Formats: sequence, C-alpha cells, structure tokens
Amino acid sequence: MTDYFALLHQPRTPWLDPDQLKQAFHDQTLQEHPDAHTASSSAEANFALINEAYQTLLDPKRRLQHLLSLAGNAPVGRFETVPEELAQLFPALMDVTQRAQQATQTSAAATNALSRSLLAAGRLEARRRLDELEQTLQKLQTAADTELQNVSVDATADLHRLYVRYSYLQRWIAQLEEHGAALALL
Repeated sequence: MTDYFALLHQPRTPWLDPDQLKQAFHDQTLQEHPDAHTASSSAEANFALINEAYQTLLDPKRRLQHLLSLAGNAPVGRFETVPEELAQLFPALMDVTQRAQQATQTSAAATNALSRSLLAAGRLEARRRLDELEQTLQKLQTAADTELQNVSVDATADLHRLYVRYSYLQRWIAQLEEHGAALALL
C-alpha cells in the first residue's frame, strides 16, 4: 500500500492543513507531470497516484481510512453503530427526504402551470426543511473537524469513531444536496 502522506511529504497525522496540502500537491504535480517527462506509462501512473493521494488526504473520511489502514487498523464492514448525535437526527432526515421526494414527484407530474404553481408552497417548505437539516449536519461536520485537529494519531478508537461520523455526515449531506438540486430543477 502506498503511503500517501509520504508521497506528498505530509506528516502522518489525522489533521492536515489544507493550504499546505494543496501546495505540496502542486509542487509534486509540477515535478511529476507527464508533459515534463518523456511520454511514459510510469510518468502517467505517478501523476495519477499523486492525484489519488491528494484526493484521499483532502477528504477527512478518506484520510482517516488511509491512516488507519497504514497502521493496520482499517475500518471493517460498511459502518458500525450510528453515532448518538446522528442517530437522534435520523427520523428528521427520513422525514425531510421523504417530503422532498414527494414534492419532487408531485411537481414533476403536474401537467399545467396552474397545478405547478399550486404545488410551489410544498416545494418551498421541503427546501426550507432540507436547508435547515443540512445546516445542522454542517455544524456537526465542523465540530468533527475541530475534534480531528486535536486527536492523537495513536488514539485508534477516536480515529475510528471519527471515521464513522464522517461517513454518515458526508453521505447524509450529499443526500440532502441531491434532493435540493432535484427541487431546484422544478
């Protein structure tokens, strides 16, 4: 397994400064860009590996997964128990996504301008609820970022717990954004 931290000359820590990571990525891509070398498959492979390393280290969830894997503690299975602060939000998430789906489906099925305009209030309410829940999830992700900055690389249980938290947060935020985009198209 390639150590992406070493590849981009970054410390093997849970938190990386995004600006320093970006600068290291740019430095490496300038050195390894296929146009700077004779056309070879190894130059292209190195360039692709640098891009993969950057994408992995940029994303906190993927960074934690990589860090845990390097230490021989890779997360097992899909996800473990939903973190308590997120479990409490699950009913709200289900309600909001169902309402958004229903508003999207009924608006898409509307056959004329009058019926679409009568459904506009429902779409706006669904969008408002989506935005509120997304803000809540974003705040929880910011709190996870703060915790990630302070956790030790040796605290395997904390790293694993944060990995699970990021897994749920990122998936749920993406779901809400997808439903919001569908509502915006109507």
